[in-house]
Amino acid sequence: MARSLRRHASLCGLASGGARGASDAESNFLVASKLFDLHAALAASDGGAAFIAASDLKAFANFGAVGLSPIAADAAPVAVAAALSGSAAPFHEKLTPALEAMRAEIFCAAAGALIELEKGARKKRVVVLGGGFCGAIVAHELTRGDSQGIDTEEFAVTLVDTKEFFEFTPSVLRLMADEKAEEKGMWKKSAIEFEKIMGGKGELIIGSAAAVRRDHVLLGTAAGVASRMVPFDYLVICTGSSYQSNIKTEGTSIEARKRSFALERERIKTAPAINVVGSGLVATELAFDLKAFFPEKPIEMITRSLGFLPRIPGANERVAPLASTHGIKINLGAEVMHVDEQGRASTRSGDAKGLPNARSFWATGYQPNSAFLADARTESIISGMLDSAGYVRTIETCQLDHADLGHIFAGGDICHAGAFTVGERTMNAAIKHGFTIVKNLLKLVGMREGKMKKPLAHFTPGSEFLAVSLGNTNGLLYATDPNTASLFSTKAALEAERGPLKDAGIKGWMELNPAVDYIKFVMIPSAVYNYLVNNDYTSMDQFYGKEQAYLTIDVV
Repeated sequence: MARSLRRHASLCGLASGGARGASDAESNFLVASKLFDLHAALAASDGGAAFIAASDLKAFANFGAVGLSPIAADAAPVAVAAALSGSAAPFHEKLTPALEAMRAEIFCAAAGALIELEKGARKKRVVVLGGGFCGAIVAHELTRGDSQGIDTEEFAVTLVDTKEFFEFTPSVLRLMADEKAEEKGMWKKSAIEFEKIMGGKGELIIGSAAAVRRDHVLLGTAAGVASRMVPFDYLVICTGSSYQSNIKTEGTSIEARKRSFALERERIKTAPAINVVGSGLVATELAFDLKAFFPEKPIEMITRSLGFLPRIPGANERVAPLASTHGIKINLGAEVMHVDEQGRASTRSGDAKGLPNARSFWATGYQPNSAFLADARTESIISGMLDSAGYVRTIETCQLDHADLGHIFAGGDICHAGAFTVGERTMNAAIKHGFTIVKNLLKLVGMREGKMKKPLAHFTPGSEFLAVSLGNTNGLLYATDPNTASLFSTKAALEAERGPLKDAGIKGWMELNPAVDYIKFVMIPSAVYNYLVNNDYTSMDQFYGKEQAYLTIDVV
């Protein structure tokens, strides 16, 4: 219920004070929740949890949270609790409107979910759950795709997301680390209001799905609470996945997201060191970005793997020497269980790894956001589409894997591993899924002739293309997709060493390339922004379009 209360607080703040009011309300929630966490951890003698909560509260206090006095950076958890002993009540009082709103929603749900009635002429009702890459593309095409031959007036689109904006997730770590990201224009292209994406058409519901039936979804602002029933003719499930990371936020507004990152930078500045748990794509990019923008901070990575980027063949041999040059230390073969009372990473073997009193970031593993599909209120035929790990089983057309569920699609990270080339969940894959779903939905409603489509996947032996940021002056390019060969600066040397990209096999082509910074944080975000906001398909056509048919092919 904590996430639900935060969402209600943000919405109440937005209604009373606009974007700033929403951000202030979320800050009030965070302070109150961390105070609760601190007292609960101290009562349970959980030194690690107390250390984390106390560190967060010190950052709030020293960064200027209204109602908190500064606290010494080296204050122990008990001292922090004592210093803030009289602060809980005012913050709890500020959350009263949000608590009342959540209680009202729960009472409403108990009385029965409100049914959305038909408005005006009957249109094809499309509900999109989740506004990441896949969901944003579907919502955009069905509301603004007239230039592509789509009669958008035939659709009534409802987009459901926990926030008011689309987030260009590959930029998230850089937005957090670089305090000049705003003046560089990164925020504009990385956080885009859904209202702009849909051009004022359709409906945006800030909330989450509670359950799914064959012809309607149960929705609510509070997680698991069904206060609204929204019928559909077609449903698109793209709720994504969540990392075991404290980088992501449940905040609803862009302003709150900016303030949360500003606060995180203050935490980093005051911490004596940084520990990063993991060595995959997120962990590697995070460690290098933090070292680039906080060069004086000692950084240690702790991983159960045997090197950097274990899913990319040969990547460790390129990245490890660079990490050593930058002063990034890595502890290999150590599985972290929790943070101890000194802020160090405690491993399964009982060892303490990393630096004491450090700011710790978890960037290991991800889980599907599919709890609503496993809910008892979800129809069994639909919940039966989950695999053993909780991902959605689909057929090649992105429809659910059941003959009676052809009107329900799924795309992006929520899908089972077989929906991705070598099981790697990427932005590229989510984009392919989005365009495939649109094409197939148009086929089903009679707006497109020809065969059903499937995403172009499994056509290369390894990950098609990855651009890994290694700080702001270097990066790693890896590809097995021949269409990406032009992006490599050492193309001739790579072809001589490994052969043509189409014949290079799973080892593909790989190089360290300073242009990764431009490719990842300027070129691709600009293309996505121009498409979603300006309805300009130029760059999208170049990357995915006309000749490549948006990376979809006919189902045989």
